[in-house]
Amino acid sequence: GALHVGGSQSVLLDVQSGVDPVRRVTAAYVAGNYFRALHVRPAAGRWITRADMGSNAAFTVIGKRLARQLYGHATGAVGQSLTVSSPAGGTRIHVLVVGVASAAFHGVGHTITELWLPYIFAAPLMGEALPPGVKSLFMLENVPSFITAPADLPASALQTLLARLDTAARAQPSAMPGILPKPFAASTRLILASPYADDPPQQARLQSRLRLYLLVAALAVAFTMINAWAVAWLLALQRRPNLATARVLGMTHRLLVLDNAGKAVRGWIAATLGAIVLLVVALTLSRG
Repeated sequence: GALHVGGSQSVLLDVQSGVDPVRRVTAAYVAGNYFRALHVRPAAGRWITRADMGSNAAFTVIGKRLARQLYGHATGAVGQSLTVSSPAGGTRIHVLVVGVASAAFHGVGHTITELWLPYIFAAPLMGEALPPGVKSLFMLENVPSFITAPADLPASALQTLLARLDTAARAQPSAMPGILPKPFAASTRLILASPYADDPPQQARLQSRLRLYLLVAALAVAFTMINAWAVAWLLALQRRPNLATARVLGMTHRLLVLDNAGKAVRGWIAATLGAIVLLVVALTLSRG
């Protein structure tokens, strides 16, 4: 694994595609290696990278639901242009959609995020001038930030990294006039993970799918067992005219009961084997 630092801050923004009506969405300004730190994969296109932030590229990533509303499907959104503005006024900027998030990823806030922008555009969208020399990697003023690292990384290495990032962040000019940067270490939470999950929301989706498959398997087992007992009963009724003959030939009532019970047990075993097969299939699909 590797160390990744990221941060984001939620905000309401207005977006417009061409002459379509303006939509108000929950957006997030992202800093650092936000997407790589979260270890998520895009549904289409690519993520905003540190290189994009360093070059002040007007790129954005949008959610899959917003992509469908604007362009019909996720892949059709990549390469499209959006106009983004703040409801409170400020500069309208034109951004290029470079990626679409999966339907399960909504950011790290308490609201469903539908658009992600480099944090360097926070000041212009608020109508503020961006101070010269600001590096977007360390524009984490009052922004919940996080670090992901391998679980076996020594604590001393983490503390050294936090101290270095804190020093670098304090050395940058303020992007928001009148707002003092917080100490980086004080606003950072550590996420120790090994191995990394390719997509954290995927775990919840897999659990949901597994529960669905298990429910289907249980219903199939119950249905099969009911059918097995019904077939055994119908066969017993069909053989009733032959019972008298069987008794005349010396077959006792006890043997007749055992014979019918044996047929029922064979049906139950068949149902159990079917259940095992369904469970194996369910577990296989849940890993897919």
